[in-house]
Amino acid sequence: MLNVFGAITVDQPGLLLLLAVLAPLAALLVYAARRARRDLRALRRVASLPAAAPSPDAVLRFKRGADGALTWVAVACVILGAADLRWGTGAAAVVPPPGGREVVLLVDLSRSMAVADVAPSRLRQGLTAAGELVDALPDAPVAVVGFSDDSHLLLPFTDDRLALRQQLAALHDQAPALGGSQLAAALRYASFELPGRTGAARTVVLVSDGESSAGDPRAAARQAGRGGVAIVAVPVGTAAGAPVPAAGGATARPARPAGQAEGTAQADGQDGAAGSPASGEHSARDGSAMREIAQLSGGVVADPRLPETMATAHAYLEAARDGHAVRPAATRRPRHAALALIALSALAGCAAVRAVRWRATF
Repeated sequence: MLNVFGAITVDQPGLLLLLAVLAPLAALLVYAARRARRDLRALRRVASLPAAAPSPDAVLRFKRGADGALTWVAVACVILGAADLRWGTGAAAVVPPPGGREVVLLVDLSRSMAVADVAPSRLRQGLTAAGELVDALPDAPVAVVGFSDDSHLLLPFTDDRLALRQQLAALHDQAPALGGSQLAAALRYASFELPGRTGAARTVVLVSDGESSAGDPRAAARQAGRGGVAIVAVPVGTAAGAPVPAAGGATARPARPAGQAEGTAQADGQDGAAGSPASGEHSARDGSAMREIAQLSGGVVADPRLPETMATAHAYLEAARDGHAVRPAATRRPRHAALALIALSALAGCAAVRAVRWRATF
């Protein structure tokens, strides 16, 4: 997806390359046509042939220019329509979904989540932020899914907040897996394959650093948005990143004693992820990927390092609970009909210009 000035999006930006190719090609054809007419006049003079019948050159030049411009407008509209050009926002949905709303907390458990470029680690920072966001939907059923090379259901949909807090606490004390990050497959699983309540609107709270080892997460997010699933992206880590702990070094730490402050173990050098040797790999947060995942699905970004984005996500989820959420990317309407109308009008104009030019010339 290509976002232009924040208000216009192009779902298939690769097709815009056609415009970049056709523009110089059209200029070359115009130059070739003018060169051919000039050479024809020179040939007539050399061959002492009678000159062509006088014609209103200014009028014909105007008609040729109008013909070419209208043709170019029609072609551009067809290409922009195929690229799925969207702008403007639709009206907010004001009717709650018939099956209520359910939340899937999708947690990245790949090895890069053990990187300690944020305190105490990416995983624990993301879980803390996600727990705060889920509190904005106190009545919604919540399921917890963890993923690395595969996706696993850790907690089925439940209204029991105590069970949810216990599961999050268990993940706090769990070391990330040693595998990669199948982010695209995890998004598809959390959005559509995980069984839930019939008719319920689903929101996925994604905790990840944005790295993906296979698949296209953006395509999965686009599919989720079209299916009515919004993704609230919680990006963790920093753009600078840090070394990835060596395999086997990120062991699970023991549970914290009651009253021990969060992050004390890391400060003392006891946290497994922070104290393990580096593997030689470097991992950095892919913030742009997380932003696009949220935008393509119609969700928002909740960056734990930016309180204003957390507040925005809170408001978004609270509005979603009541069925009043405005989904900027999803409700940005495709303009295929408008582009098709412009293209047809341009082609009709081409036909009219050519007809008038034919009658004036002959």
